[in-house]
Amino acid sequence: MPHYTRPFTENDFARAWKWKDFPAAQKIIREAFFNLTDEEENLAKNWCKVQGHDWQEIVNLIKDDAKKITYLVPEGYDIPQEDFTFYENKTFIIKSTEDLFYNKRILIFSIPGAFASNLSKQQLLRFEKKYDQFISNEIDEVYCISVNDVFVMNAWAKSLGIIKTKMLSDGNGYFTRQMGMLIKKNNIGMGNHSWRYAMIVEDGQVEKLFVELGLRNNPETDPYQETTPELILEYVKSSVEPSLTKELNPSLITTSKNVIDMWSNSLVK
Repeated sequence: MPHYTRPFTENDFARAWKWKDFPAAQKIIREAFFNLTDEEENLAKNWCKVQGHDWQEIVNLIKDDAKKITYLVPEGYDIPQEDFTFYENKTFIIKSTEDLFYNKRILIFSIPGAFASNLSKQQLLRFEKKYDQFISNEIDEVYCISVNDVFVMNAWAKSLGIIKTKMLSDGNGYFTRQMGMLIKKNNIGMGNHSWRYAMIVEDGQVEKLFVELGLRNNPETDPYQETTPELILEYVKSSVEPSLTKELNPSLITTSKNVIDMWSNSLVK
């Protein structure tokens, strides 16, 4: 499948204003709206002013239709191409999307911020506890991603005794933004952070996406129902093809072996 990208332009708003004639523009404007930087929002407001359109009317229409969001990177598409910074043995190490996620089946779950809430702490600890179960069900690695710098992510993991789950720093928010999951949390003084989501990535493509409901800027609540390790593990187990030995009754296997042995012995005699 192709890599799914859509850079923001003024045309997004021009097309969105005509969405009664072009329904596909609804998706474009919603995607743009939930990921606007302050600079882009000012650009959009100025464009509306010059064109004689009501910015608040656009915003209200988007909010009314927010539950129908189509994510920037839907299932079956390539994840964003970005570099991630690691700090190991007092050295910065840069690894690309290809280094981390290609030729592998990976579980990534996002938290709104390290050290930010007891909910995120418990989520990380529960994924850590179930790490071995994920690995035994054809998951090659488990990553916790957040819009925090690498030092904060490492310190948080160390404080919780995290050993197995890998911490993934998206300090600039570039990856999260391209995923369509970067939101503003200005209402509590946190700036840009990630919405809570998780995904199974196989060979660089989104196999399955789990997203908490109500994706929006400045949320007053922090939903946590769709991205629990238990729910994701249930999906992972259901997606693994059982081996032949697991499908067969052990007693049948033993009986078959005995028959083969008897047949082999009769040939020798």
